[in-house]
Amino acid sequence: MRMKIKAFLSRKEIRDVFDMEFLLKKGIGLDAPAGVLGNVLQGIDSLDRQDYRVKLGPLLEENERKYYTAENFKILRAAIADKIGN
Repeated sequence: MRMKIKAFLSRKEIRDVFDMEFLLKKGIGLDAPAGVLGNVLQGIDSLDRQDYRVKLGPLLEENERKYYTAENFKILRAAIADKIGN
């Protein structure tokens, strides 16, 4: 998880966020300081429609594509918010 967080913060690729949420669902914890996790949330907020449609979309089946476009990584966001106390 630490490597995915570091990768996302350095390159801002939506695939890294997808991987973080996948790891979280598999029981891997968010092991990072609150400030770093806050930066992850800001990075997720900076993703645009093109990131979802062009970069993430081709990697997913249609139902997953619709889910992530509509829900915007809600599981990961909730876990981060819980960890940083928001």
